[in-house]
Amino acid sequence: MDISIGGLSDLLAQAQGTADADASTVSGQATALAAQQSMGIEDLEMLISSDSDLNAISSIFGGANAENITAGIAEADIDFDATGIDGISMSIGGIGTLASTASVNGSSDASSVSEMAQASADMDATGINDAHLFSSSDGDISGTAVIDATVNSINIGTESIDKAFAFGDFDAEGITEIELGVGGIASLIGQAQVTVDMNASSVQGKAQANSADSGTDTIVDDLNQITGLGNVELDGASVGSIVGMAVGDFSTTAESVSSDAEANAAQSMRGIENLNLDLGGSGSINAIVNDTNYVSASSVSGNASATASVDAIGLDGGDIHIAGDATIVASVNAQSDAVASTVG
Repeated sequence: MDISIGGLSDLLAQAQGTADADASTVSGQATALAAQQSMGIEDLEMLISSDSDLNAISSIFGGANAENITAGIAEADIDFDATGIDGISMSIGGIGTLASTASVNGSSDASSVSEMAQASADMDATGINDAHLFSSSDGDISGTAVIDATVNSINIGTESIDKAFAFGDFDAEGITEIELGVGGIASLIGQAQVTVDMNASSVQGKAQANSADSGTDTIVDDLNQITGLGNVELDGASVGSIVGMAVGDFSTTAESVSSDAEANAAQSMRGIENLNLDLGGSGSINAIVNDTNYVSASSVSGNASATASVDAIGLDGGDIHIAGDATIVASVNAQSDAVASTVG
């Protein structure tokens, strides 16, 4: 889409989706799948002679619930993907203001009294991707990505083959692949936040929970990728402020009374990744990572295994040139705990 405006521009784009699925059976298999994709702005070109104010909002809410009452399998799965802006090119004659938010909020629940209960989630959120923005005056750009997920499976069957599985993949990027040219003061903020609560519980069979399972055998893919700002090119004539923040809060637990329990969680966190910056005045850079990763596996009679890992970097790579005074802060606060306990 191409838009040309001779004066001021004020544009709001909003996409909101809701997806819910429920399945219940007395015997056999109950399968519930909720899938949704939401896009605020895609492939937009704008030419504005004066000031511009653009806001994009993309959100998804929903869940899947599967229940097997007497005998059989229960499977629940959610697949949500929200993007605020994917592909934009703007030339602005005045002040440019751009804000984009993508959020996904969902739950996946499976319960069975025999065989297998499996709950899974694949959730992605991107604030801004593939942007080329040029403003003659000041430029204020922000992108936010938020994921909030709960994944629970429970199996109360009385046989050793009655298992419970919970797994998922959660990736969020505030802003990625952006090129900026700013004639005045530049402000760039990218934030990504992911919250996951996952549990697998079984009475007689195995319980397994993995909050970093993309469904592939590739180790790199099996990390939740959370990035505030990624792949940035910014050329500013004056002063500039750049902030990239990645926040994670993960709780992954597996519990079995009579069999093995296994829990795993892994995150790759970047406040700012690959920043190429050229400022004509003073500049400040803040690259922040905060992550809490709790993993627990417990069994009364079987084995218990818990693994927690975090790869966290505040400011990772790039080429930075600041003509005036510079303040650069990169901080990482990561708390990763793995607890495995067994009685038998």
